Amino acid sequence: VNAASAEQARGISQIFNAAQQLEQSNQRAAAQAEECASASEQLNAQSQSMFTVVGRLQELVGKGT
Repeated sequence: VNAASAEQARGISQIFNAAQQLEQSNQRAAAQAEECASASEQLNAQSQSMFTVVGRLQELVGKGT
């Protein structure tokens, strides 16, 4: 009985450790997803600015001809 209890305790400990590792992985993935979303928003804002600049440049070039 003592040996079986010790084996069960080891098994529970391994499951607990695996669950902790999964939780840490999930937290890292969530943080990375937030960083990607932020970077995407920044790139979108930059592309809008670039679109505006290109439009103005096209107007200037068009006026020169």
